[in-house]
Amino acid sequence: SLTAAFRLKTTEKTYWALTSGVPRPHRGIIRLPLSKQRLGGEERMAPDEEGGQSAETYYAVIEALAKDIAWVALRPLTGRTHQLRVHMAALGAPILGDGKYGGEDAFRQGMGLSRKMHLHAHQIRLEGKSAGGDGGALVITAPLPDHMTRSFAFLDFNPAAAGDPFEDEEATGPARPR
Repeated sequence: SLTAAFRLKTTEKTYWALTSGVPRPHRGIIRLPLSKQRLGGEERMAPDEEGGQSAETYYAVIEALAKDIAWVALRPLTGRTHQLRVHMAALGAPILGDGKYGGEDAFRQGMGLSRKMHLHAHQIRLEGKSAGGDGGALVITAPLPDHMTRSFAFLDFNPAAAGDPFEDEEATGPARPR
């Protein structure tokens, strides 16, 4: 039944990321097709308006530290390889620690933040799969990994205060990569 839920897209996955830079606008949907390309001997995903597969991601800035770092919630509507990483880099706010897609911009020197990737599969919601068998949703939340817990504390971001930044998805406008 879980395989069917993923195939029928009745699951809702939410990721948290810390980004180098703050996405503009603060909330939107990224519609940017992606394809696998070979660049300099390395295979990677890249934006491809002509031949790429459809890729869509809702995003919302939960909190920002000036224009330097943002805590962003991401909800992929499609499931392309490295989709979240490519989409955030295309918006000009690569995920901290993602040198593959963000280059040197993905690292903040002198701040004492881990160089590990700051992308976390925070929550999954499975409609009609509640433990009580009442047809409600089963929601599973994963704790932050240690390096992100330390970064959140250092940046004074409070994970307990996040709420659901996607409550009003219909009001979300499209975001265009820079």
